Amino acid sequence: MSAIHRVRHLLGPDSTEETRTFEEIQTFEKEIRKFEKEIRMFAEKHEANLKRLAKAVEDGNPRKIRGAVDTALKSHAGKVVCLVRSVEKGPGMTREWILEEAERLSAYEDPGEPVRAWAKPKSSGQGWRPMCKFGPARTALQTLAGDILAAMHGVEPTNYLSKGRGADIASDRINSLVEEGFTHFVLADIENCFRSVQHGSLKHRLGLPQKVITTCLLIGPEVEILPYTPTGTTLPDAFDGAVRQGVPQGSRCSNLVMSLLLGPELRAMTSGDRIIVHGDDIAIAAHDEEGAKALQTALDGILKHHPAGPFRLKRCEVANIFDGFDFLKYRHRRDPFTGAIKRRPAAVCYYRYERRVIATVQTRSVANAVKDIGAYRRNWMGAFPRWEWNPLSKQLLANRMEELVRQEAPAKWARLLRGRRPGGWK
Repeated sequence: MSAIHRVRHLLGPDSTEETRTFEEIQTFEKEIRKFEKEIRMFAEKHEANLKRLAKAVEDGNPRKIRGAVDTALKSHAGKVVCLVRSVEKGPGMTREWILEEAERLSAYEDPGEPVRAWAKPKSSGQGWRPMCKFGPARTALQTLAGDILAAMHGVEPTNYLSKGRGADIASDRINSLVEEGFTHFVLADIENCFRSVQHGSLKHRLGLPQKVITTCLLIGPEVEILPYTPTGTTLPDAFDGAVRQGVPQGSRCSNLVMSLLLGPELRAMTSGDRIIVHGDDIAIAAHDEEGAKALQTALDGILKHHPAGPFRLKRCEVANIFDGFDFLKYRHRRDPFTGAIKRRPAAVCYYRYERRVIATVQTRSVANAVKDIGAYRRNWMGAFPRWEWNPLSKQLLANRMEELVRQEAPAKWARLLRGRRPGGWK
């Protein structure tokens, strides 16, 4: 359905185009409905191929599985659907272009598109991670591979980066586990998680042909990398090699691949409904401190000896819900008197907030900075729907923002701030 919905967006007129005549509108609607009907037929064929693959996996017939995988990879219908779901709207976008580009796609041959890459600083302020942006052909092949992997392996229950989940749902699960009687949590963060994946392990773990894995899931040695360096920045040492290591961040299916690599090992350690995996962040619930420490030791050993690793832990600690702990974007704490579970933004989120305010003060004009900072604070608070803030917490946040401005602002800000009442950044 996502492909069908995107047809009108991709082929529709640009907002800058001049008003069209009634006849042109009628012609446009006719062509759109025609292509939507084609895409629906392609989508049904693609879905049938995926169901056939899932049935072969259920039956456990290796020959049928290989045949169903090959059929889904080579299907023109599947490539059209995945391309429509991946390409961005642009000038000259036509039905003919989409069909021709899909015809040229092959999961067994590199599409020849360069990969744009840059070094993204980590939110902790320490280190960086290589990020990638892919062209429409590579993105379409990643989408196709992701559909096939999902049909083969299903949805990994521990993966909270899957569709319909996310950091807020993961936080809700933390709360429900506490309500079920789990008071301790093992909190872990894998160091350089995506880059640590060994390429040679993927064929056995994922069940795809090696050439398909190289083309769709990895960045091979022959792929051209276009480094992006904003003004005033330089690339870290060994940047090119880091981009090609493991599975690339920014790919449509890298999160899916990581969940399929980590999930089975983690579920072998304890019940899957106690485990929350969000990218490279892991939380595992335990009833008491002794059980949590046993899980902590087991987790470290499993990841060190993982067939696709080793994976090294940057952090692996035991936390108590009564003392409170940060996981993803929330801090969770149970009030020992009322028993209520309270959530607020995690420390790293406050750190990002402060860095953004400081950068705005230093780089924007007075009038624009006042406007931008106030809007940013409102949007920032809105990014935490599980945070039940009150007027006091809102006032404290505004006071902290004004304090940062006073500390970081140049002399031209002093006169402006002297006349502004505390908490006046609305």
